[in-house]
Amino acid sequence: MISENHLKTLKLLISTFDEYQIPYQITGGLAGNIYGSKWPLQDIDIEVPQTGVNIST
Repeated sequence: MISENHLKTLKLLISTFDEYQIPYQITGGLAGNIYGSKWPLQDIDIEVPQTGVNIST
């Protein structure tokens, strides 16, 4: 099950990634929960391809 804190954090991350057009995928326990797993979550795993990040100073 996803907690309110996890959900709030996930929404913030996704909106930020979408705003800056950063590709990402949700993995780990959260992805399992989306597909029906009841395993309790401890964290949120998000993968971003190295080519998806453009860091400028």
